Amino acid sequence: MISLYLAVKFYERLRLASISWNLFRQLVSPPSHLSTSTPAPQLTMSSHGNQWPLHDVPDDGFILSLTTAMHEKFPREVRDLVYRNLVDELDFNGHLYIYESPIFIQRGIMHSAVRVELVEMFYETFEKFNVPDPRDIPGLLAKDFFDAGVTLSQVKMSALQVFGTTDPCSERRINEAQFWSNFSPLFGQVKNGFKLRIDFALNVCHVFRPDWAAQEVVEIISALVPIFDAVEARGGNSSLRLRHYGRDRPLECKDHMQDTKEQWTETITRDLASKIPSRF
Repeated sequence: MISLYLAVKFYERLRLASISWNLFRQLVSPPSHLSTSTPAPQLTMSSHGNQWPLHDVPDDGFILSLTTAMHEKFPREVRDLVYRNLVDELDFNGHLYIYESPIFIQRGIMHSAVRVELVEMFYETFEKFNVPDPRDIPGLLAKDFFDAGVTLSQVKMSALQVFGTTDPCSERRINEAQFWSNFSPLFGQVKNGFKLRIDFALNVCHVFRPDWAAQEVVEIISALVPIFDAVEARGGNSSLRLRHYGRDRPLECKDHMQDTKEQWTETITRDLASKIPSRF
């Protein structure tokens, strides 16, 4: 209770000092006297009217002094409560272009340890991480997005979405035989409540051969079952969605993981018949 009280009071001081929104505005786009050769990150803000006003922004020396005192006086659990409040107030509307612009928190503005801890909190709570291919998972985990000496491999994540396709002409063509090596580096980052969302597109060339598409689905599910088991054994949960020509919306596979090839053929044929009835 004392820790919670201290965190709340300190957070109120941050707000009263205009450091909640303005601090992050300064971190994302520092004033001209703090500018460097590093390009500013590209952010898409929500349309809730939060424009991050630049008036009343404390100078970098004040922020450094405040965060230094915070690190010296408060235990980690109290600092985490402050970080969580700050991270929760940021609304990127699901569009944080950290891939193109990895620098989010500029060096030298706040206490270095506070900067690291804040990045760790962001990594642990951000739910929009995704990769276009399962092969990209190890690279994602090794990326130091904010140049803070912290990678996703050092924290527990909240969620990850993985895309892919069975189209043989695509460079993103998934390889079921490599699924375990692709996904297993992720297991160390799974915590209770972690969400693994997999979204694959089926080969459009199979539009007139639902039996071929069904065989692909059975092979994908067979390769994913041990992945899902490993995630769920660590407190997470997994889901698979499949996209194909016969459906306007992805097919949720949660209730079809045990279906046979024949059952999948029937399901896909039914979907295609509703899309192109003259062919089926």
